Amino acid sequence: MQKSMIASRSYGVADFCKDRTDCLACECGSDSDSVAEVEMLSEDLERAKRIGSKARCDVLAEFKEKDMVRAIDGFVAGVPHEEFNNH
Repeated sequence: MQKSMIASRSYGVADFCKDRTDCLACECGSDSDSVAEVEMLSEDLERAKRIGSKARCDVLAEFKEKDMVRAIDGFVAGVPHEEFNNH
């Protein structure tokens, strides 16, 4: 998809995301910081494309498709699905 990502500067994010290279990082809980990053991306579409493209390349280089499927499946299986249990 090559979409730019805005992530919070929280524990673990730095292990996978490099601010201004393959994502934009903002302070946790800071609405104004998040808004500033979104505005910057909307004003600089070339930068947004570069960040998204770099993130995609990094993911493809780091993770093999089958490993990603297993990881996502494991994550989804561990998340409670309360909205489905109520039907």
